[in-house]
Amino acid sequence: MAGMCPNGDREGLDFYLAFFGQVESVDPSTGAVTTTTFKSLPPCTARDASGQCTSYATTPDYLEMMYRCTKCAAAPCKTTTTTTTKSTSTSTSSSSSPTTTHTKICSFGTAFGYEKPSGSIKKSLTLDTQPGQGCNRWGWYETPTLADLQGSGIGGPLYVGAGGNDIAKAVAVGAWLAKANSEGKVAVGWALVEGYNLAEANVHFDCLPLSKCAPGSYTCTSGPLTSRDTRYWAVTTLVYPRCPSGSRAALVVHASVNVKTTDKICPAPKAS
Repeated sequence: MAGMCPNGDREGLDFYLAFFGQVESVDPSTGAVTTTTFKSLPPCTARDASGQCTSYATTPDYLEMMYRCTKCAAAPCKTTTTTTTKSTSTSTSSSSSPTTTHTKICSFGTAFGYEKPSGSIKKSLTLDTQPGQGCNRWGWYETPTLADLQGSGIGGPLYVGAGGNDIAKAVAVGAWLAKANSEGKVAVGWALVEGYNLAEANVHFDCLPLSKCAPGSYTCTSGPLTSRDTRYWAVTTLVYPRCPSGSRAALVVHASVNVKTTDKICPAPKAS
């Protein structure tokens, strides 16, 4: 199409895709979630003699591509096409209806926070080593010192379905983080990856040996989280336990997790 433009002007290609959405960020020290809305700038529809835009399309809802002279006014593409024969011309308009996808929220299973080993030193210990009620199950606890939490904090993946404490069977659905301030107040945060959300978030912070491991009896429970897309949660009021001599503080991070699917049938839940 070279040479299509008059007066020494050049041909040019414009491409515009309307977009908008939200981004969420999590403060690793507090678990606080900040949501920011963004949108694309509207395309220009008219320019003055100096090339400055004087009019915008303020309600774009389309994909636009134009091949034009660089000094011509920019106008949105039309949805009408014309076909010409020897004696007749036919104009046809085509449009497509948006496809509606229905998302189903399904129970996926129980998640526990896991802290990866440091070299040969295990950071997560199994709940089934504890004598308390409900402890004869898969899952982990950590034994951080207050100095650990006041430093860089501790954290790791959230695993669903690690029956028998076998991580090879598990699905990583997100991450967790625990951190303390200078006054010893501990914050714990959950952050799930896209496609999963929290049905409930629980944390237990007590001294060893643990007398109970059932989530309903934990130190702090969120209760049912009814939002269809609760991917983040935080507890900021935990107090580091004062344990007797010979004992250590134990932290259990737990969640009930849902999965989003467009299938008609929910997938089978993982090991709880």
